[in-house]
Amino acid sequence: MSKIDEVRSEMMAAMKAHDKERKDALSALLTALKNKFIDKRADLTEEEENDVVLREIKLAKETIDTTPADRTDIIDECKARITVFEEFAPKMMDEAEITATIKEVLAGLGIDAPTAKDKGKIMKELMKTNVYDVGESVLIVGSCLPDMEPEGFAQLCASSGHVFELCLEQTHINMAITKISAMLYTGKIRTLRFATVDRSPHCVQMHYIQNELRRMMDLSAVTIENYVVENGKLTKLSPELIYLSKHLGELSRRMNENV
Repeated sequence: MSKIDEVRSEMMAAMKAHDKERKDALSALLTALKNKFIDKRADLTEEEENDVVLREIKLAKETIDTTPADRTDIIDECKARITVFEEFAPKMMDEAEITATIKEVLAGLGIDAPTAKDKGKIMKELMKTNVYDVGESVLIVGSCLPDMEPEGFAQLCASSGHVFELCLEQTHINMAITKISAMLYTGKIRTLRFATVDRSPHCVQMHYIQNELRRMMDLSAVTIENYVVENGKLTKLSPELIYLSKHLGELSRRMNENV
């Protein structure tokens, strides 16, 4: 069952139960999912459905943050909607699960109490690595990510075979693209993920690499994903979002159209 069908079913149940608050929240979420479906003109993937739900939660939280404290009606409504929206959101790792994941990753590397000397065991420096030293799953992270967001980094490592660090403050992006394309030409890589901290003018460039790679070669057999990590949570970046971050004029026009 698609999330659209699931939300619609819950909305009908809320209507029968005369639960207006829940019905209104579900109606808003259903509208958001339908709009995404209309924009895509095709069925949504589970990932796309989750993105819509998480965006609606984020918007509701932002409304709470910007609403005057005396407007308790708006704040209470947003809190109620968040509670409903979270029923359809992907399950996030709690603190215990994050800790267990970190321990599992370190145990697999034979590390008990990690120190700075163990950094090379956990990830290799991309630009100094042999292009053939890759596997099916490759993760490339900004060099500052492990120190600034250790929990998010551990989550990413748990599902990645080979982990590399890249600092685009020290390495020109064209050099990085050349290196990564050589790795892809080996034919070994099936999943390539980029991950950075948020709000970094250097790290944001990493998310533009995939577009340059696609211009150079056929990557139809390779899954490419982009993430930012903030406060221990992973946020997956859509290709459209990455495109708009480079085309500020178009982003401005779209925002003005929605005002």
